[in-house]
This record gives sequence, C-alpha cells and structure tokens, in this order.
Amino acid sequence: MSDPVIQEIKSRLDIVPFVQQYVRLAKAGVNWKGLCPFHSEKTPSFIVSPTRQTWHCFGCSRGGDIFKFLMETENLEFRDALKQLAERAGVELKREDPRLRTERERMYAISEVAAGFFQLQLAKNPAVFDYLKRRGLTDETITGFRIGYAPDSWDSLWNFLRAKEFSADEFVASGLGIRSEKRADSYYDRFRNRVMFPIADASGKIIAFSGRIFERGKKTDEPKYVNSPQTMIYDKSRALFAFDKAKDAIRKKNRVVVVEGQMDVVMSHQAGVTETVAVSGTALTARHLEQLRRLTDTLVASFDADEAGETATKRSLDLAAELDLNRKVAVIPKGKDPADAVLENPEVWVKAVDESVSIMDFFLGRAIKKYSLKTPEGKKDFSRYLLPEVSKIGNQIEKAHWVSKMAELLGVKEDAVWAELKRYERVIDQPSSFSVESQGAPKLKTHKLEERILGGYLLYPEARELLVGHDRLLLFAISPHGEIFEALAGAAALADDVTAMLARVPEEWRDYADRLIFEVEALFQDVKDARAEIAACIREVERERVKERLIVLAESISEAEKASDLARLQTLLQEFKQVAEILSKI
Repeated sequence: MSDPVIQEIKSRLDIVPFVQQYVRLAKAGVNWKGLCPFHSEKTPSFIVSPTRQTWHCFGCSRGGDIFKFLMETENLEFRDALKQLAERAGVELKREDPRLRTERERMYAISEVAAGFFQLQLAKNPAVFDYLKRRGLTDETITGFRIGYAPDSWDSLWNFLRAKEFSADEFVASGLGIRSEKRADSYYDRFRNRVMFPIADASGKIIAFSGRIFERGKKTDEPKYVNSPQTMIYDKSRALFAFDKAKDAIRKKNRVVVVEGQMDVVMSHQAGVTETVAVSGTALTARHLEQLRRLTDTLVASFDADEAGETATKRSLDLAAELDLNRKVAVIPKGKDPADAVLENPEVWVKAVDESVSIMDFFLGRAIKKYSLKTPEGKKDFSRYLLPEVSKIGNQIEKAHWVSKMAELLGVKEDAVWAELKRYERVIDQPSSFSVESQGAPKLKTHKLEERILGGYLLYPEARELLVGHDRLLLFAISPHGEIFEALAGAAALADDVTAMLARVPEEWRDYADRLIFEVEALFQDVKDARAEIAACIREVERERVKERLIVLAESISEAEKASDLARLQTLLQEFKQVAEILSKI
C-alpha cells in the first residue's frame, strides 16, 4: 500500500513486539518463530520477519503485514485496524463524520460509554463501594479494572445512552439492552443492581460485561451472575476476562493461571499474580486454550483441598491435555477460592501458585491418601482412579513415565498397567477433538526447485548474478515464477535489498513472493554458503528439465520408428544426442 499515513504507521511500529502480544515467539535465525494463532498446530510454523516487517504461516498459508495480522487476530475491518494502529503509533488520522462510523465501531463506542456510566454510578453508591472494600479490593484495583455498578433501575442506562444519541437497535445489539415482549417500542436494561466487571479484548477495548448481583444482605431469586450475550464484537468462546492485562505476564512467566470468577481474577492480580484470567458465561473452550498456548505452554488451575466443585476445572484441564499443555494445580485451603485466600492472606495464594504441582503429581498424592496399596481391592481402586488421568496425556514419553510410576507403587510389572490402560482406552474410545489437516498433494521436484531459486534471487543480492546467462524458460517454467522474474530482471535489481525487491513484485504475487522468501530463510538459515546452495538448485532444475526433454524425444523416436519415418527419425536422434551432451555437462 502506498498511502503515506499507512507507511508512517508501519515505520513507527515494529511487527515483532506487536505480534509478541499475541504469540510467544522464539528467535530462529534472522526471523522469529511461534505457534500460529490462526490454526491448531503443535510444531511452530508461524514466522515473523523483522527485516521485511511481515509474517507468514507455513501451516495455513496466511501471511501479510502488521495491518493484516491485527485484522485476522481481532476479526477487524481495515478501518478499525487502521484506527487502532494509528493510536498506538501516535499518528493522527483525519477526523471522520460520526455518521460514517462502522457498525462495529458503534458497538465499541456504546460499550465504552456504558463502562463510564457504571463507574460513575459506583461513585454515587457508597454501599456498593463499601462492599467492594470489604471484599478486599483497593481503590487502585477498582479503578484499574474499571469496576462499576448498574443501578437497581429498569432503564437508567437506556436513558443515559439515548441521551448520547445511541439508537434502540444499538442498545439491543450491544447486549446492554433487551426489547420488551409485552410493550411495543419498549426497552429495558439487561444489568440491574449489579457490580459490573467490564470485559476487554486483547487490545484493552471494552467488548462486554459481567454483572454480579448486589444482594444488600437479603435473598433474591436473581441469578448470581449475568453476562453479556454473543455480539458482533464479543465471542465468549474466545474472550477471556483480564487477558489484556495478563498477556505480558503470561508470556514473561511462561504460565497462565485460570480461575473461575471475576473477583478471583481481580484479587489475584492485586496479590501480584498478574498472569491470571477467567472465562465469562461459558466453560473454557479449545479456542481459549489455543489463544493461551500461543503465549505459554503451562496452565495452572486452582483446586480446593477437597474434591467438591472440581468438575468444571477438571474438564478444562482435560481439554488442555489434548493441546499438550503442561497442566499444574495450585492447591488452596478447603472451602476457599482464590479471592477468599487473598483476602485472608495474599501470600497463601502466591505460594500456592508458585508451588503448583503437575496435575499427575496432584492426583497421585490424592490417590495414595485415598486407597490402600496393601490389598488387591485397594490397588484396583487406585488404578481405576489414576488410569483415566494417565489416558489423557498426549505425550507418549510422559505417559510411559506414569505407567512406570504406577507399576512401581502397585508392585506389579509395567505390562500389567499398560494392559489395563489399553483396556480402559478401548472402552472410552473417544476420538481427539483436534485433527491435523491434510497438507495437499506434494509438489513436483521442479516446482520446489523453482521456488527456492526465485526465493533466493529475492533474498540474497550476492546470488542474483548466478541467473545471468541462463534460459529463463528453462529455469522458470511454472507460473507465476517466470512472470515474477521478468518483473525483477534488470541490472538495477542486482544490488537492491530484499524490501526493495519485494516492492517491485506485482501486487497480485507479492504475498506469494514473501512466502518464498520465508521458506528460503528457514531452509538456508544454518547453511554457510547460500550462494552455493542456490547454484546447486539451478543446476538441478536444468538437469530435470533436460531429462524431461529427453523423455519426450525418446517417445517421439519410438513413434518415428513405428511409422518408418526415417527423415524425422534422423532429426530426432541428432537432437537426442545433443540434449544428452548438454545433460552430461550440467
């Protein structure tokens, strides 16, 4: 794109630290590598180039610049991505007419205004503020998490938003309002008499709310929590409460602490465990875990000291096992949740997280306490308790370790434990929720060679002269390789850096050319002499093309012999001899 504003934004923002807000990256030669945020994978195939300020995934073939990354990650239109990146870069955009703002922007706007309204109402209601203080929240935490209060009124928010020129359709579409079924053209607030926790996207923009009932010491039939429904900007299967505040700590500490409620998250952050998040209105999903796995390989869940109320947490940990995450347990005193533990003594919660144990160590310790290993019945119950947990382990080496450990404790051979494990797995026989997508038919050898030559030509200035004097049709017979090479050909191109070269590639082939550069970088990153490798590719593709010509000539010679066409046969034999000599010299 040639827009000066877009180029100015790109010049001020480095793509590597920007992407690192979403993906845990590791240095890989001149580039950075991590797990792709756009498809499920166990081996990193997502590459970010600081030189070209672009990214590409070899698993799903997506790629682009910093704008494309934000658009794909946050499901944004270009206008929305432009606005976000301009704000981050400190680039002023020409002010738009509010009437031209997109529907998505209006959803963000109404959510932001509602958050401000709830904060204002909290300041006007000392009883609610005192309740939060009794729960242990500091002024700084209340302000930082933008906690508010929805008044005990049917339409106070709706009246406020209407005065701000938001429409009834926007009120309902945002999830903040509900259309009355009894009275036409009547609307009422979804959240009433509730402590309000705003839910933000990864960039910190408010997208939804979770409201906890303010009981005032009396019983109520209202549900304890009310959450925003699915909207244009809020997908509960992806959004995590406090992810925007936790993502940097998750990446730096290489762990994420997952708890059940907003108050648990807020108090955990207040205690210094800032890598804590929670879901809202749904169980932890595969999409949540995929998002977290890009930043860390370790998930910590809190367990009560007894076994009550663990079902939802166990399901989350089981799902995490399918993604091969390291699963740990932070054990807190009986009858406590993280918020209670922090209120009583913040060090109790901090210590529980820091001393969290692997989930298998946790279940093993519990099984040893529950069952006697001195009787056949106790051993059977012990194995029945542990084998379902062992079966969920995806890594075979880790699984073998726990089979060996069980055999040692039970005083039996490992074969017996393996047999029981396989019997259990046959009974369950549940297919994995994740599958590896087919990568498609393999490419021809010459296709791969052409890609390497063209990628090398773009990437390495010192290798470009290698193509001088070679037959373009022989080197690049597959479209659009020849067309791209023609666009780049010329003496001026020999000294250009890779960014300048890429800019000369026609727009419709630029993403493809960028992918070829990524592939060559990855392929040759440990090679001392890339020039020699590219020269070898040139020789090999020419040999393959000459061989193809010899095969065609051999078939034509056979046809000429059958037809007794001596003149044609003589010509073909002569050409075959010449082509064979060329092959011997390559």
